[in-house]
Amino acid sequence: MDRQFDDFSVGDGVSFARRFTSDDFASFSALSGDRNPLHHDAAYAARSQFGRPIVPLQLAAAPLSAVAGMLLPGLRSLVLDSQVRAIEPVDYDVEIIYSAQVVSKHPALRALTIRAIAFVGSRVLIEGRLRVRVRDDVPAGAWSDAWSDATGPAIENSLRHRVALVTGATGAVGRAVCMALARRGWTLILHHRGHEDRAAQWQQACRREGAEAHLWRCDLASAATRREAPGAPDCLPDASLLVHAASPSIVAPLAETMEVNYAALRDLSEVLLPGMLRRQYGRIVLLGSAALEHAPAGWDDYVAAKAAATHYLGALDRRYAPYGVRGAVVAPGRVASPFSQDHFPADADCHLPEEVAETVADLAEQDDRFSGGYVSIAPGIVRRGAWGFRLSPPASAGTESVAPANSPGDDTEPCASPHAAAAASSSLPTHQAELESLLRRAFQLSDTVDLSEAALDTTPGWDSLAHLQLLLSIESALGISFSSQELSQTTCFAELRRLVAAKQDEGSNGETSISAHFPHQTRILKNIWT
Repeated sequence: MDRQFDDFSVGDGVSFARRFTSDDFASFSALSGDRNPLHHDAAYAARSQFGRPIVPLQLAAAPLSAVAGMLLPGLRSLVLDSQVRAIEPVDYDVEIIYSAQVVSKHPALRALTIRAIAFVGSRVLIEGRLRVRVRDDVPAGAWSDAWSDATGPAIENSLRHRVALVTGATGAVGRAVCMALARRGWTLILHHRGHEDRAAQWQQACRREGAEAHLWRCDLASAATRREAPGAPDCLPDASLLVHAASPSIVAPLAETMEVNYAALRDLSEVLLPGMLRRQYGRIVLLGSAALEHAPAGWDDYVAAKAAATHYLGALDRRYAPYGVRGAVVAPGRVASPFSQDHFPADADCHLPEEVAETVADLAEQDDRFSGGYVSIAPGIVRRGAWGFRLSPPASAGTESVAPANSPGDDTEPCASPHAAAAASSSLPTHQAELESLLRRAFQLSDTVDLSEAALDTTPGWDSLAHLQLLLSIESALGISFSSQELSQTTCFAELRRLVAAKQDEGSNGETSISAHFPHQTRILKNIWT
């Protein structure tokens, strides 16, 4: 209980379960004076948008006080500030998992920044942040022995939790990934579809590298089989890394291709997400394909399945990145393996499976530097970016329309790398660079995050209230005004950037500002900022 500042490391965290009852609300109501019927009157709440009574946010956030005061750091805690945000309603009589993790240390203040979430399954209900000073005003061991019996959940460091599930572990790339992770000290779960002898050989090879290795036989093409997970090792739900390398052949039927490449990735991710959220750390890596960029003839079903999986993982990364759970796609070109060797000339430039595996293992080893997204591998070149739709500049007289990025045959990067993005940002007009800076500050986005896909209800934290706050800050910083009719044109960054550029070029034309359209909300937001 008596932990000092130096006893903590980034990644230290705890998790525990809580359940709220009507009796809890009665005690909370007596203490706080909150008797709002939404929290206790079933008839009243039935007419609300929720349809049932919900737990007050401050009651649901109460366990965070125990996190700071008893665990992180414990008895030496002094809470300096806290932020709590409701994402979904908290229900009574439902077990909720709380997770808290040290995300940064501040030696000058002797303070810890703690990220906290409350979730059910894979649905995050509450997110919060605490900054807690670790007091040094009392000598070590000076507390009464009465505290010595205090118990609570154990503090564990999520960055040291290294359990990996590799699907398709008997394929050429899957085997290479297993060996690369085994050499780096990961505990491995080797998935295979029925090649018992081959799987046992690779299990022994991983063990010779000093890794603990388990086998899991499962037909991922069968939804019922993979959901029941027969014979899965006990450590399967605890995996902090999923490498999805399994795939049927390029010419397999569409149904099988979609089940293994996309549906299996989705189902396995749902199984692993609760454990990843509990640790606030997880990596899900899909072995994609450069065929998405070039669309070879006859590969249509395979490309469609890989595209579905790629877009699913991109959405998962956007949804859970604020909580330490990231997704990435590693998309190699031709690989020297039996899987695809019949589909390209014998003298074609190819990757070795070990090259692809090292890229995957490097991603798995990254912690706060992990940027998710899309990693395209060509011989001698690794390009990082994001896969998805890009708006083309409008065509003007005498010019050709620019094709969307990542179109077939495009020999440019899938999107700009973080370094290229930073360079491009530095060359932007002043108002555009300031707009990017405002957006990154508003939603705590790092300089490596690609803003081209940022949008309302897509980017974490960008909800309707935050959207209004963003527009007000833009009006104030750039000296422009948005009309109410333009609200629908500001819900994604690409559209917002064009609208701001037009207003900077033409002036605001005396339009009434957002603050004039929404005076009540503006006063509330200004009070919050103050």
